[in-house]
Amino acid sequence: MSLGSKKLQTGSFVHHLTSRSRRGSKLRRTVIAGLMLTSMVDMFSLLVIFLLQSFSNSPEVVTLQKGLVLPSAMSTSASKDAPVLAVSNEDVILDQINFGNASIVAKNPTALAKKLFEIKQSWETAHPNEEFAGDIHLQADKGLPSSLVTQFVQVLVNQGFSSVNLAVVGASR
Repeated sequence: MSLGSKKLQTGSFVHHLTSRSRRGSKLRRTVIAGLMLTSMVDMFSLLVIFLLQSFSNSPEVVTLQKGLVLPSAMSTSASKDAPVLAVSNEDVILDQINFGNASIVAKNPTALAKKLFEIKQSWETAHPNEEFAGDIHLQADKGLPSSLVTQFVQVLVNQGFSSVNLAVVGASR
């Protein structure tokens, strides 16, 4: 077997390949650079865990219904996890379920009372060894008459929701 003008012997082919690779390495140097992804993945994992922990400890933001203007107050407290009853001039909404006009619902609150009873029953089923605290958030429009708000508070109290938290906007001092 011959390679070009040289005759190859047994074992000389390996010698030829190694000497050829040595000659090539003198001409060009390759730089092998690695990116250490392990450290970066660890850092991003810690960042995600930190963000999840910080958002889980912060009080939940209660979303307002469209067209609802809350009254302002000088002192506010963090909200608890509880159902939300939003009452405006047009709508009465309990946990995203619209029950209709506020004055009509106040005159005949049976559908609202039934839904409140269902919420209470589901809470008691989920927490069998705890006493029902009766927490609920009431978002009442600023322009509603106090007599109408009182009627809705009475419906809440009659259904076992004795801890009514009135949602307000914190006033700047």
